Amino acid sequence: MNKEIRQPGTLHEIDFRDLYERWAQGAGPFTCFFSKANFVSLKHYPDIALRQPQLQSTRLFRQIGPSLQDAGTAHLALIDIPARSGMRLACLLQNRLQIKPILTFLCPLHPFGLVGGDSYINDLASYGLALKPVDEVKGFAFILDSQRYRTRVSKRTLRDRFNNQYELGPDHLPSVDMLNALAISRVSFYHLEPVMEDAAAYALHLKQNHMELEEYILSKTDLQ
Repeated sequence: MNKEIRQPGTLHEIDFRDLYERWAQGAGPFTCFFSKANFVSLKHYPDIALRQPQLQSTRLFRQIGPSLQDAGTAHLALIDIPARSGMRLACLLQNRLQIKPILTFLCPLHPFGLVGGDSYINDLASYGLALKPVDEVKGFAFILDSQRYRTRVSKRTLRDRFNNQYELGPDHLPSVDMLNALAISRVSFYHLEPVMEDAAAYALHLKQNHMELEEYILSKTDLQ
């Protein structure tokens, strides 16, 4: 699939099915983890002007990119950071290293949603349109949104906003059996502190089932 890199205009000028396919292209056995919820809900979102994506290298990419590049297909990365940092990293991983990012973003997007917002949507669209097709996948990285839910939300906020928060369950990340079937023997888990409880539970599950797990704690300055 050789789709040209398009320059963003406004949100409603985009073919949302095409945008989803650009993000999902190359996901192979992990395509089932690509939720369409973000993309389907875009057609109901108010039109916004889209900014150009920032495609220069980032501190985070320079920090973890080399280790992911050398890891090979027997390795899986799990990166739990804010969605906007994750989408920029995802674009760099795919375009520069042929490492396929798997966006694990599950919520419908809403103008008053607790998760998302105009900047989130801008990045989902502009980085998606900037993706180069993956010809030969050299690895996979699951990109999670560390702002997918809040530990505390006031009653007033819940009354005034659309609650599109979500947690990751057993069906949202690959099982140990699936990883074994794909000959993936090692997982690297990158996250901020405090670690999100659902991701921590998944990491613990991997370790309890004898999957080699390497854990890396990121700082906010690493996201620059």
